[in-house]
Amino acid sequence: MENGSENAAVLEWRNLINKCPSNNPCQGIICPKPFICLDLWMLHECRCPEGFTITEDGKNCTDANECLSDPCLNGGSCVNLPNGEGYYCICPRRVRGLFCGARHEEKVMRLSMAALAAILICLLNILSESS
Repeated sequence: MENGSENAAVLEWRNLINKCPSNNPCQGIICPKPFICLDLWMLHECRCPEGFTITEDGKNCTDANECLSDPCLNGGSCVNLPNGEGYYCICPRRVRGLFCGARHEEKVMRLSMAALAAILICLLNILSESS
């Protein structure tokens, strides 16, 4: 894009209405296996199914390694699943969520030194009175 802009605008549209259906361009199209027909609205394309990528020779599909994009946050480890089933993240301690995006602090009850001293004095008083 000119000047490095990432913005885009629709300059022209014709005969489009909300929820306008496509003319089902995949009807009657038989893609060679393992490809599937994808409706690109009034056009079709034979592509690999979701979770797969096309091989270099363009003749087959292989499991997409979703972990290559580093989807796990905060030091999480990505595990790619076979057969186009996606991936999951193994999160480190104190991190949770699908992408390890939610920090989780463990709540530990802590006593101040003054509180510990007060408890110790009370225990010593109780022990000295019982003797």
